[in-house]
Amino acid sequence: MSRYGGEEFIILLPSTDHVGAKVIAERMRLAVENLEIPHIVSSVKKDITISVGYASYIPRRGEEMTTIIDMADRALYRAKDAGRNCISS
Repeated sequence: MSRYGGEEFIILLPSTDHVGAKVIAERMRLAVENLEIPHIVSSVKKDITISVGYASYIPRRGEEMTTIIDMADRALYRAKDAGRNCISS
């Protein structure tokens, strides 16, 4: 895991297909939700939650890694737009 921007992190899961990525994303979301950490400055939710965008991709020769990062980033914003505390691909 690595920080990728202010509030964004990247977790690379080699040899993990789309279904596996979805399972891990949901486990992460539930793990944070189950911690029940108070979010004292939020007017949206009383506890801290996470939104997760996930992607699975087999790059073609010569392609940049930015392709999968862009896919996951777009998925993250779909999760946020869907109301947060959810996952999206």
